[in-house]
Amino acid sequence: MDVSKFRIHSVNALVTLIALTIGAGTMHATLLNSSPTVTGTVSCSALAGPGLTGATVTVKPATALTGTATITVTVAGTAVTGGTLTTQGLVVTPASVTLNAASSTTGLPFTVNAAPGCVGLSTVASFSNTIQFKTTNSSAAPANDATAAVSSTLTPSASPLAAPAITVYCSKSGSNYIPSSTPATVSVTSAANEGTPFTVSVSSPTSTWLTVNAATGLSASGTAATFTASAAGTCDGGTTPGTVTTGTITLTVLPAEGGNPAVTTSVAVTLVLTAASPLTASPATISMSHVKASNTTQTQSVSVTSSSSGTYFTVNTATLPIWLTVNSTYGVAPASLTFSTTSVADNMAPGTYSASVYLQVYGLGDLPIPVQLFVTNSAPKLTITSANPLAITWVQGGAPPTGTITALSSDSPIPYTTSVGGALAPIVTEPTGLAYSFGTNIGITFNPQV
Repeated sequence: MDVSKFRIHSVNALVTLIALTIGAGTMHATLLNSSPTVTGTVSCSALAGPGLTGATVTVKPATALTGTATITVTVAGTAVTGGTLTTQGLVVTPASVTLNAASSTTGLPFTVNAAPGCVGLSTVASFSNTIQFKTTNSSAAPANDATAAVSSTLTPSASPLAAPAITVYCSKSGSNYIPSSTPATVSVTSAANEGTPFTVSVSSPTSTWLTVNAATGLSASGTAATFTASAAGTCDGGTTPGTVTTGTITLTVLPAEGGNPAVTTSVAVTLVLTAASPLTASPATISMSHVKASNTTQTQSVSVTSSSSGTYFTVNTATLPIWLTVNSTYGVAPASLTFSTTSVADNMAPGTYSASVYLQVYGLGDLPIPVQLFVTNSAPKLTITSANPLAITWVQGGAPPTGTITALSSDSPIPYTTSVGGALAPIVTEPTGLAYSFGTNIGITFNPQV
């Protein structure tokens, strides 16, 4: 039997409903047994996760079905994904069952359990969830058919999450603080049953030297969930290389609610202030221009020197934007790097694009090289899309011949002017005008007397 899940939650002992429907055309009188059988209870521990068994609610028809008669009972709730209904901390499976003559006597079970990580479950330690089963048809209001009480127990306990300490780096060059361009990766695992959803926040320092880049909807299991953290701002204002500052990232499993404290895990963060980069780039800033559809790669050479001869450095390729490439990802100062635009630039909207490419020296600070790319449209080109030369046939004694020349601009409108010549100089109906990107037709004819 296919199994899906259902959630119920109330910190104020409110009643949560499970709506059940039957197929159109079935009478909407009370169709279910008013006292479904409830077996077991729902339990969840923040440390261990949902219990392995949960509770079972067995639904039977009020009157045994005979022949081919059926009742389709569908669980209606806040979300149904992949056959699993989830609402307010409990999960129920399956999303629907069909009662028939064969299942009339024993009934069919709905399985109720806690959501992964106990998320949304009542923070009251022991809570009775009242579940109402209903049946409806397409033309009548629902009729209350059955009520079942499912007990749930939440144990906040301790967090199941585990994450090693991390170190982030920053350097100071003159009055500028330069956070490392390589962020630290935080890997979070959980041994809890069904995994553990969690949220991320920076609990300390109160200053702004630490930033995290964490997606929403993170959930850890035996497979690590990851996010990154970096030094930021003025790096706690440190001035001496080797200065160490500590902070904390907080991983919250269950927020503080209903008198229970939050269930959290702390990730220790160490900020190390390193010596400034010994590298110097000339030019210090790169400015490049790219004309769309020009089929021309723009390049810029940068000379890299060091205060210590023979310094080995690498280019942090993660900081290269998709519209820029470099001829070498490493070098020994003094060295020369050549940066070039990529074909991506041809598909970018006109405008100014900025990035910083970082050069790295092991154990020392990074050297950022700011890059600006100016993307412009190519100058519009005027072309003739009609036949060129344009062949015109005339039969002696007939009406003067006519023809059409189509002028086309590759982009914005282009002003044009015509001139004529020869013994049979034609007459242009629009001697001046604008050639548009959709084409401009220019009519010609001839003097009948000529």
